[in-house]
Amino acid sequence: MAIQLQTAKDSFARYKHDISDVDNTQFIEWCDFLNKFAYRYLQGIDPDRFIEESSYTVSSSPSSQALPADFDSMQPLGCGIYEVDDSGDDTSKEITQTGHGRRDQGFYFEQGNVVFTGFDGTSKTLKMRYIKNITALTAITDYLTVEGTSGGLEIIPDEYLQYVIYALDTLYTQWDEEVGAESFSDARFTRALDELARNIKRTGGVYSIPSFNHYY
Repeated sequence: MAIQLQTAKDSFARYKHDISDVDNTQFIEWCDFLNKFAYRYLQGIDPDRFIEESSYTVSSSPSSQALPADFDSMQPLGCGIYEVDDSGDDTSKEITQTGHGRRDQGFYFEQGNVVFTGFDGTSKTLKMRYIKNITALTAITDYLTVEGTSGGLEIIPDEYLQYVIYALDTLYTQWDEEVGAESFSDARFTRALDELARNIKRTGGVYSIPSFNHYY
């Protein structure tokens, strides 16, 4: 279940006893900071939580096609562009990055487009696996999800509310200029972040290593 900003604020108020000096605008900005931080951080730990897919059909080279409107990157493990076989089934064959003027099969990015190279003649279906852009949080009724909505892609599950509180506290102590408090809040945040990192992944720490070599 996703955490609503109002829920986080109520819990943070109980933790700090009094946050009447913090208005919603300030609090929402802090939540936006920690939501974006967690999103970037967790992509490296459990990327499958966040990977989206988009299909392309390519029959010429070069073929320039628009990136998905919500495209952010293909950096995390598991992202990339893969061939789809003639039966419409996914394959593990990943196409590699090429460049302008190249004739071998692959792709490169050019502004808001992905350009495919080396696909001449027969129509080919490709599937892009990517990480989407995160939506900025702007209201106290928003949620700690990628889209900011209750039904959006969850970033921080509600069982990690204490992590959220400690993350907020590091921002609060900096803002409030509490002398001597910053180091303690940072230590609590670091421990909570470590717990989140150790437990958030849904599978064991075993990975396959894909080959990025061209086959001749």
